[in-house]
Amino acid sequence: MKEKRQKKKWTLYSFSNKFIFKGIIFFTKFLPLFILRFISFLIASTFYPFLWKLKRALFENFSLYIKDKRKIKKISRKCVFTYTKGVADFWYCALRKYEGFFHFEEKEVKPLFLKGNIILTAHCGNWELGAIYLKVFSVPFVVFAQPEEDPYVEEERKRIRERFGIETYYIDTGESLPFVAKRILQEGKNIIMLGDRAYKNDFIPAKLFGERVAFLKSPYLLSKWIGVPIFPVYFMYYKGKYRGHLFNEISHTLPIEEMASKFARTMEEILWNYPEQWYNFFPYLTYSKNILKINHK
Repeated sequence: MKEKRQKKKWTLYSFSNKFIFKGIIFFTKFLPLFILRFISFLIASTFYPFLWKLKRALFENFSLYIKDKRKIKKISRKCVFTYTKGVADFWYCALRKYEGFFHFEEKEVKPLFLKGNIILTAHCGNWELGAIYLKVFSVPFVVFAQPEEDPYVEEERKRIRERFGIETYYIDTGESLPFVAKRILQEGKNIIMLGDRAYKNDFIPAKLFGERVAFLKSPYLLSKWIGVPIFPVYFMYYKGKYRGHLFNEISHTLPIEEMASKFARTMEEILWNYPEQWYNFFPYLTYSKNILKINHK
């Protein structure tokens, strides 16, 4: 394996660092939510005009499914605002209370109690709050993730997960991913993975809004090898609350290319309905095409 996954840097700017997170945690402990959201809005408003690389990346990403240039610029700006608000919401929820954050319906998670499944989501909506959402329902699961670049940020996220009893398995720890996954699923727990970002040594082509992109291949290989379905799940913000969106299962009996295609269709539906909540802050299409060795037109 030539490429170490935990060495991959996804963002164009290093905002997830010790200095910023210490400030977030300190103010979250004392300030009410509406002030935290207002501060997040001020921060986004202040810095966004100067983040040229980010604006170019977002313009490319949203051009996948939005064709009006003025609308793309508006959505790009709104994306940054909703993301910073989501950060404020997560830390307030994690450090203070989660009551009032979620719109609950048991049917949104009921299939996840039946047996161990692979829960596949993407960088759409607030996936960190989604883990707390599932824990409130007592859905059994383990998060498969890569560690943060900054050790302090990783330690704080780990502490929050432990507070809610959220188990995390870090990839590339030296253990065999398939056998760890099999053990977890046989225990009746679900595995949560983010499937829209790929690696040079772990990808599968798929079409998203008609463009070829690179999705993570591991979830589909695990699904077929272990014989469990994939459930696409997203946690989106709408009218003041977050709610889960559980899609129909993707059968492990399908070819992996068809499985990836079905997951892409769920992403498209989510992004059509919540266009500003796709949080890939790098040129996603260019990165995908580099992996797929396709010249960007």
